[in-house]
Parts: sequence; C-alpha cells; structure tokens
Amino acid sequence: MVKTASTKKKSTKKKTTTTKKVTKKTNKNSTKKSTNTNKKVLEQEKVIEIKEENKKENLKKHNIILPIICVFVLLTGLITLIIKEYPRIKENIEIKLIEKEVNKLIKENDSEKVKEKISNDIPKSGTKKLEYDINSYLLENMSLAEELDDIKNSNLIKNYLDINNIDEDILKQQEETITSLDNILDRVEKIRNSNQDYKSEKLNSSYIKLKNKIDDTYNFSEIEEIKNNLNNNKPILEYLIKNKSSYNKDEEIVFLKRSKFNEFEYLLKESNCSLCKDIKYKLIEDTKGPVITASDITITEGTKINIKDKIKCIDEVDDTVDCTISGSYNSSRAGTYTITITSIDKSNNKSSKSIKVIVKAKTKTTTTSRTITTGNKPYYIEVIRNQNVVIVYGKDSNNKYTKIVKVFVVSVGKNGKTPTGTFKTTRGYQWGSLINGVWGQYTTRITGSYLFHSVPYYTKNKGNLEWQEYNKLGTAASAGCVRMTVRDAKWIYDNIADGTTVKIYDGSLPSGVTKPSAQKISSNSPNKGWDPTDPDSNNPWRK
Repeated sequence: MVKTASTKKKSTKKKTTTTKKVTKKTNKNSTKKSTNTNKKVLEQEKVIEIKEENKKENLKKHNIILPIICVFVLLTGLITLIIKEYPRIKENIEIKLIEKEVNKLIKENDSEKVKEKISNDIPKSGTKKLEYDINSYLLENMSLAEELDDIKNSNLIKNYLDINNIDEDILKQQEETITSLDNILDRVEKIRNSNQDYKSEKLNSSYIKLKNKIDDTYNFSEIEEIKNNLNNNKPILEYLIKNKSSYNKDEEIVFLKRSKFNEFEYLLKESNCSLCKDIKYKLIEDTKGPVITASDITITEGTKINIKDKIKCIDEVDDTVDCTISGSYNSSRAGTYTITITSIDKSNNKSSKSIKVIVKAKTKTTTTSRTITTGNKPYYIEVIRNQNVVIVYGKDSNNKYTKIVKVFVVSVGKNGKTPTGTFKTTRGYQWGSLINGVWGQYTTRITGSYLFHSVPYYTKNKGNLEWQEYNKLGTAASAGCVRMTVRDAKWIYDNIADGTTVKIYDGSLPSGVTKPSAQKISSNSPNKGWDPTDPDSNNPWRK
C-alpha cells in the first residue's frame, strides 16, 4: 500500500512530536540526572569535608593523647621497675640497718638489748627473716659468751689452785665446769655449722658475713684451752688432797718429805697445765741429821751377824737413808769391839753414833734335854716353837740323842696356838683332812688334833697348793699344827715310828745350828699350785 503525503506528513509530525517528547523527556531526565549528580558531588564533597574536619579533629586529639600515653607508659615502666627492684632496695636498706645494729650490739656486748629487740619486733616473713636469724644467732652467741665469761671471771678457776682451800668440793666443781664447757663447745659447733639458704645471693652473703663477724668477736678456742687446763690440773688437785704431808703458808706449798716434793715436781712437769705455772712450792728447810737407831750387840763366839740388819738410819725429810759402818769386830774371838755408824742425808746433814759389839766366849752345850731314852726308837724330835724350827736327833755311841740328823724350817701356830710339852707320835695318813675344809699331805699326829703335815691344799690335789701359805714357812702361820714342806713332812711320815718323843718349847737354836729357808713361790709362776719339794714325778718344778 502506498502512503500518502498526508500520511507521510502526519507520520513525520507524529515522529517529530515523539522526538520532541523524547528529547524533552531526555532533557528532563538529563536535567534531573545532572541535578542528582551535582547533588551527589556536593554530598561527597561534604563527606570529604567532614572527614577532613574529623581528620583534623582526630589529629588534634591525637596530638593531645600521644603525650599522655607516653607519660602513662613511662610511669608504668617506672612503677614496674620500682616494684621489681623494691625487695632488693628494701633488702639493702635492712641489711645496712642490721649491720649497723649488729655492730653496735657486738660493740656493746649487750644481749639484753638483743632479747628486747627480738621480743618487741619478731619478724614475720620476707627479708625480715634475716633480721630475725641474725638477732637470734647473735643472742645465742652472746649467751654462750656470757656463760664463758662467767666461768672465766668466777672464783672457781682461781680456787682450783687456791692451795689453802683445796678439798673434794673443788674437784666436784671442776668436773661440773668441764661439763659446762663441753656443753658450750657443742652449742658453738652447732652455730658454726649452721647454714641459712637464702634465695637472694646478696642476702645470703650478708648473713654469712655477719655470722663470721660474730664468730670473730668471740674466740671460742679459749674454751678448749680452759677445759684442757682444768683436766691437766686435776691430777695435781687430787695429789694435794691425798697427800697431807705438806702444809700451806702464804700461798706456798711446803713439803715435809723430799719424796713428796719430788713427786709433785714431776707431776707439775708432766701435767702441761698453764694454770699451774704460778704455783709456789718448796721443800721444808732440812737442818737436822738423820736419827740412827742402834744398840749394843751381844753375840756368842762363832756367831755370824749382819750389823746392817740391826741398825736403822731415818731422816725427818728423806726417810730411810744409808748407814755407813766403820770399825770392825771378830765374831770368832771373845771381846768388846766398838764400831761407828755414820749417816748423811740429802741436805748434807751428818749424824754419827758408836755402839759396842760384845762377843761372848762359847760355853759347852749341855745335852741334858736329850739324855732321855725312848726305848727302841731311833729318833727324838724337838720343835723350837719361837724359832719355827724342827730338829731331829739320832743316837750317839752312848745311846744318847746328841746327833743332829735333820733341821727343818716350819710354820707353827699363830699366837702361841701350838702347845708346848712332851708328846708321843702316831702315824697318820698320806692325805689328811684339816680344819676349814683344806687338806695336808703326809700327816703325823703329835697329840690330839696337832699334826706334822705339809702346807695346806685347797683340795686333795697335788696341783692345788695354797702357795701364799707356803711363802710363810719360817713364821708362825698355822692354826696350831706344824706345817712343813712336802719333802720334810714325807721324811717324818716315812721315818718316824709311832711313839717317837716330840718336845715342843721356846728357846734359842743350839750352837752351830742355822735356821734353813724355803723357796719362795712367785704369784706369776705357772707352777705355783705345786710344792717345789714334792718328789712326785708329775711335779712341774722337777722338769
């Protein structure tokens, strides 16, 4: 279909109108859009402006806060540093204070102030423990020092050698003092060995430093010295108490006997006692010579004697001293002889004395006591009681008992318990029961319960001899019997017939008769249970 012009025109018009409308709308939209865009730009600019203002405001605020933060950080660091260093600072301060106080207390030596301080201000914890430890230690140390001072300054030590007042109480006090010193030594040792382990190295070193300072203040080695002195002077005190042979004069010991003086001098030398060095002592002045005890001596012609057995020289200070004999005598020739006895003591004091030795002419011995006859018995026995000698006589050609066959040393009864008189023997037993439950070998009855027999045995055993009694042969020692060696008792047992006459009396030994002696038995001898004279083949003395 062909469009007409009007249609065309109409169409163009419509198109133009539409275009206008579109343009108008477009313009309208564009204007609107432009307006919106401008509005957004303005808003953005405003936001930017606000941000800028906020930024400026924030920057302004930041410039104020930053210094505050810095100051805060610095203050925090400082406070932290102070908190961290405070214990050390406090510790140093306290240590300085304690050192100052300890030095002061040590100087003043005033334990009461220490006690007062501890009681008034007992530390609870922390670094104050050092203060408590030091004060406690100081108090204990001062307490020990006070005890030691009490001992040193007391009169006891002086009295230990106060020679005018020495008695058993002084020894007791000395023992108690030594015990006290031992106690002090133990406590000092514990203190010296005590160790405190502080976490702070400086605190620990300060404790050790103060501990050493206190130790140095009191020299406890003198405790040992005092104790040793007391121990060393104890033998001296005991000696002075025990020995009364001295007297005290003006604080000086004067010994009356030289032997005691020498003993004491040796004791002092060996004691190593410094307390004793000032003891004054001396031996009494000796101006007298020895006293000589001797009398005139009368002997029978032919009798031998030892003059020294008859004299004694005794000095007042030196006790027994030597006697010197000058002069001579002849015991084989009757006459009167003068001898001089001289003695010199250790102080060179001399004494002398003269005595006479009278030698009487020998007279013929009568045999009237031995003219008795005993029938057909070959022997006659005499017991000379006061001499502790038995003599066995045999017959001579005239049938008289004048011939000495045996001489025995014996022990008769103590205090005259062996009866005197004339008796007849009766044969006994090889082992006889004696009084007090002991036994004797080879018994021969004299009369009643009085026998010749060996020295007693504890049991009926040849190895069980009362060896101490054996050593008494030659002296009166029995209960009344006549004790003999086994050899002599066996001779009587084997050779004396029943009915043999025995005469017991007191008198002198016949002329020419010497009292025999018996062997002595040592307490250390392994053979002491046996009689040395026993002929038994088992006797160890025979081997």
